[in-house]
Amino acid sequence: MNSKTLNTIVGVDIDDLHVDVKDAVRAACELQFQAIEVGAVAGDLAPRALSPSGRRHFRRFVENFGLRLGALTADMPNLRLTD
Repeated sequence: MNSKTLNTIVGVDIDDLHVDVKDAVRAACELQFQAIEVGAVAGDLAPRALSPSGRRHFRRFVENFGLRLGALTADMPNLRLTD
């Protein structure tokens, strides 16, 4: 019998929390998630909206709450891949 342990990380898409980005990170921590998913195409965290320094700041902000970035999401209009 195999005795390996499965290490599961549970995360939340911060858009599903329906608050601004910083409040969503705080809420994810309070709800005891281990990771967050963030949109990578549009919004406050889109590459065009953040400088490299801004991305580093956001990463540190997330890590200070004991969270990790679990996934980047991209909404594909009319393809319904994210539902």
